[in-house]
Amino acid sequence: MEALAYTDSLTGVASRRAVEQALENACAEPAGPGSPALVLCDIDDLKRVNDEGGHEAGDRALCAAADALVAAAAPYADAVVGRFGGDEFCVLLPTATVEDARAVALDAVRTLRGAGGERISCGVAARTDAESPVDLLRAADEAQYRAKRAGDYVNVVAAGDPTTEPPEPHGRDRAFRASDADTALARELLDLLDGMNGATAEERLARLRARLEQSA
Repeated sequence: MEALAYTDSLTGVASRRAVEQALENACAEPAGPGSPALVLCDIDDLKRVNDEGGHEAGDRALCAAADALVAAAAPYADAVVGRFGGDEFCVLLPTATVEDARAVALDAVRTLRGAGGERISCGVAARTDAESPVDLLRAADEAQYRAKRAGDYVNVVAAGDPTTEPPEPHGRDRAFRASDADTALARELLDLLDGMNGATAEERLARLRARLEQSA
């Protein structure tokens, strides 16, 4: 019963309860240089994966993400990788820094990209950004949300270094980059138009820009 309570049955990683307990324990220890550090991430558009390939495809995507995070966290003996439920995962590094957590997130992103897996968006935070476990989770969650909204792969809560440059885009939706000033405004509209024709996201964005220029 205890094993069931502390293990996610689908992916085999820790459950949310196990991660939260480990985080409580880590925050109770004397603070190291920014430790503990935390990565929160989720699979972008898992609903689409389920709609197009069924729940078995969604389960495969979840397991692939879990495996990539486990492999990325392997160098840290005390790391805890867990599934928070749905498409959300967490990696706790009790004695590592925010730079270590960022490296773990980027390693997982590259592994999934190389295997043709689904994209994940990650938020990273460390104790330097928050005092309590709740605050630390909230900081990582806010960073993850910003990464998803901006089109970045990883967003780090760290003074003077708010984001990292993502790897080369993969797939039509990976054409968006945070450096494109129009992307943030056009992204949601283009997502709604995604199924209306065979044009790529870049082509639709170009058409939208042309229309805006004509009406200006």
